[in-house]
Amino acid sequence: MSRLPPPIRALNAVGRLYRSAGFSPRALDPDDLIQAALTEAGNDTGIDSPSLGDPSSFRPGLEVVCRALENLPDLPTAGRFAARQQILRALKQRARRIAWRTQRPELFADQLRPPVIVLGLPRTGTTFLHRLLCAPSDARALPMWEVAMPFPPLSGDDNRQQVGQRAARAMKRAIVDIDLKHATGSDEPEECMHLQDDAFFSWSWFSNFPIPTYTRWLQTADATHAYQVWSEVLRYVQQQDPSKRLTLKSPSHTAHIATLLDAVPDARIVWTHRDPSTVVPSFASLISTTRGIATTPVTADPHALGRETSEFLADQLKRGLAARPRIPTGQLIDISFEDLRRAPLDTVARIHNHFGLPWTPDVSRSVQAQIDARPAKRHGAHQYALSDFGLSTSLMAKLFDGYHVPEPVSG
Repeated sequence: MSRLPPPIRALNAVGRLYRSAGFSPRALDPDDLIQAALTEAGNDTGIDSPSLGDPSSFRPGLEVVCRALENLPDLPTAGRFAARQQILRALKQRARRIAWRTQRPELFADQLRPPVIVLGLPRTGTTFLHRLLCAPSDARALPMWEVAMPFPPLSGDDNRQQVGQRAARAMKRAIVDIDLKHATGSDEPEECMHLQDDAFFSWSWFSNFPIPTYTRWLQTADATHAYQVWSEVLRYVQQQDPSKRLTLKSPSHTAHIATLLDAVPDARIVWTHRDPSTVVPSFASLISTTRGIATTPVTADPHALGRETSEFLADQLKRGLAARPRIPTGQLIDISFEDLRRAPLDTVARIHNHFGLPWTPDVSRSVQAQIDARPAKRHGAHQYALSDFGLSTSLMAKLFDGYHVPEPVSG
């Protein structure tokens, strides 16, 4: 559990005094949140009666999130505030997306052209590889501010980038060691799973809050609507510059390959691989940090986190491997973490050649510039071990039985 900065500790202390005096915190109630979001969305869109669409498509996930948060034994004030803001943002973006689709349907009409999509277990080099693949001038990345707020207001100033930059600065002040474990930034390419936040089917929710009931819910919930939202947003993004190749990544796609291919059958898939005995504790360590604002000593049980993350990732990988035969020949390339670490430029060249993408001196130079800008351990060394989370190599072998990391291509 990360140590929080003084302002957040002070806010939590005030909240504890408030509750000890017999007052109840503001509940995270789905109906109240929906009404608040619709009111704000009406002001934002200029529409008298904004819509969130069919409640059955997003409300189940919203209710699981809210119920799980309310059932936490001790949700700190800062965590409650962060949860409320994240839920409202997702609902408002949902209303904004539906308003754009209703008023400007032609912006969503084109089919998605084949994007490059990086997937695989988290902590397998997906972020580093994604940013290298986004380096060429003909690649279209979605930065953090855009995946959080993909649609501008229908009228008035578009200040999404400025809002996103302020939010990123606030996040880094609150989660002081985030760059050590996952270097990120408002204008950096970010995971496209956040586009599914408004379906309330996204790793975003369990990444930020200790709600293992939601993590388990994700393993059985239907992903169809989330990928409809995802593809709809991407069609809107694509029309802004159709000449550029969408270049995306999210480990969350690994368990939903079939649904992803239903949405974009020609997707070019890059699957990264690394030993799960390294992946799982690294991911658990990252999650312990990203949940820091919403975690207290009561909920900061590293062994419980180890069980949650190892079982979840094993399930995600198992489902991905089962769907792997659905990927058409030529649309998949496997990349080992060792290849990416030892020979990143050669690895990106191999991906380009495999998919028939341009590999010119200019492309090579742009990728090399990104490699040079991202030296290993530039923010320090990320320390973690299986034992930190009550895990063992024998348990990893059991959970991930049948999975083999491909042999590196480079020497």
